[in-house]
Amino acid sequence: GRGGRLERRVLLRELIALELELCRGRGDQVDEQDYLARFSADAEVVDGVFCAVEPEEVAGYELIGGLGRGGMGVVYLAQQSGLSRKVAIKMFLASQLASEEQVRRFQAEARAAATLTHPNVVQIFDVGEVEGQHYFAMQFVDGLSLAQRLVEDTFEFDEAARLIDERAKTNR
Repeated sequence: GRGGRLERRVLLRELIALELELCRGRGDQVDEQDYLARFSADAEVVDGVFCAVEPEEVAGYELIGGLGRGGMGVVYLAQQSGLSRKVAIKMFLASQLASEEQVRRFQAEARAAATLTHPNVVQIFDVGEVEGQHYFAMQFVDGLSLAQRLVEDTFEFDEAARLIDERAKTNR
């Protein structure tokens, strides 16, 4: 049905966007025509990925740069204008292609995270929408992500045990 087509388009958009990010990160040239040939039945999705313009400002937040990508969103480092503090903005870039249920899930994630108070959970400051793209602003924590630490570092036994113990306590 319609929901399945939307879900497929959202997933395809994210896959193409991730592939482009990897190619550009390696310094490879990317050509929209190659993607249009590969995904001829989904030309509007390809066009959407190549024409996506990321806003420079989001409701009082000046975007500084990308921090990462996950699921259907991108996380940006931003400066909150009124309070002059750095924050992370998670933006649901597939909003225009998403079903109402997917948008509700994104908003539910923000609401659920906003109810948590724990030293190991970032705080949610704001939720909103700009140019049809939903976002939430959260506390920025500088440093390596756990994924980066796993690739770039080794953990001492005591540190790994402490992290696992904290995770287990959080999930109870």
